[in-house]
Amino acid sequence: MARFFCATKKVQKIDDYLFYSVHGLDGEQAKKMLTERAKSNEKIKAFLARIEETTKHREEYQKHRESNKSAFEQVKALVEKNKIVPRKLRKALSDDEVKYFAKKLLEQKTKKNRIGYLSLFAPFWRLIFPDDPRKLLPLFSARKNTWYNDQLVDVLTPFSLPELRKIAENALKSDDYAFFYLDLLKENYREGDGEKIAKKLAKQPKPHDFHHAGITVLDIFEANTTRTPQRIAFCRFRLSWKQACAVSAG
Repeated sequence: MARFFCATKKVQKIDDYLFYSVHGLDGEQAKKMLTERAKSNEKIKAFLARIEETTKHREEYQKHRESNKSAFEQVKALVEKNKIVPRKLRKALSDDEVKYFAKKLLEQKTKKNRIGYLSLFAPFWRLIFPDDPRKLLPLFSARKNTWYNDQLVDVLTPFSLPELRKIAENALKSDDYAFFYLDLLKENYREGDGEKIAKKLAKQPKPHDFHHAGITVLDIFEANTTRTPQRIAFCRFRLSWKQACAVSAG
């Protein structure tokens, strides 16, 4: 709409009075006035048609320009704005470009600036952090149960490390840790963890918390149950979890 205000200087050649009457109005008001005058003035009508055509051409040019941007440029712009990057763009990145974003993540000084980069490497999007995951450990916030730490855990989930096993053990032992830390057990599971997980799951007081914790448990057991008795126990848990969630939803 601002274009109508800027463009009305051209109207001065048509009607000086019209220009001064529109001057000072916002875009919507100017458009309304010009549209009304166009009913009885062919020159103004032609002028509005020209504005509409110019606007259309600018929009088409912008779309064309965006489509010609490389995947790297588009991902870079989205990450810097902490916006979600579509899977199609992630898959289009070269190995060197993925390493570039990993390096940029480690260079960020604030949690706010890291969010976009962390979401880029979430395993849900199948883009794994390409550098040594130990470099990410100092980035954890001292405030344990934050959304930021949840994002960081997501990035670390595909890795098997003693340090990650230690974090998961702390989460199993202490109620001070949110359930999302148990995602680290997918690649760091040990015999006997199942009972500890069940005890922690039983402490989830709200149906919403139980639902999301159940998803974590399903993922852990799916990745770590191989023997027949374990598979049977896993299937029973999955059935009981779905029934519990259905009851709470009803």
